Amino acid sequence: MSDARLPRNARDIIDRLGPAVTLRLIRALGGTTIPVPMRLTPVGEARYRRLCDMIGEDTAKALCREYAGTNLYIPTCRQAAADERDAALIRDRDAMARAGLSEREIVTGLALKYHLSDRHVWRVLHRVPEEKTSLFPLQRQGRLL
Repeated sequence: MSDARLPRNARDIIDRLGPAVTLRLIRALGGTTIPVPMRLTPVGEARYRRLCDMIGEDTAKALCREYAGTNLYIPTCRQAAADERDAALIRDRDAMARAGLSEREIVTGLALKYHLSDRHVWRVLHRVPEEKTSLFPLQRQGRLL
């Protein structure tokens, strides 16, 4: 998996451990740097046990297999998560509009569903996608003479 919206270290963890394990790590430890134990000493074994308690034994084993002896930063991936949420919000808005709801009803419903303020929902719905910011994004004007 190689989604350009994700931080490079998140893509590396996904490539090594898979998306499900990476998601568990982000939810449990996102935003922190953890010393990944080698399990060669009592201190390392204690760190491993604490990891097992936080993220489960299977995830801890996979993490130690790939990153033992390193300090690993677990990213939060907030921007990618917000982008996914916003895309889902827009899809829901389109479905609600097809069902005949008014814009105000739609915004109120989306704010409640996504636990956002109605003002934030309006901002998301009025944001212009990057690919639509230019009428001719890849064309350059040629020389006249």
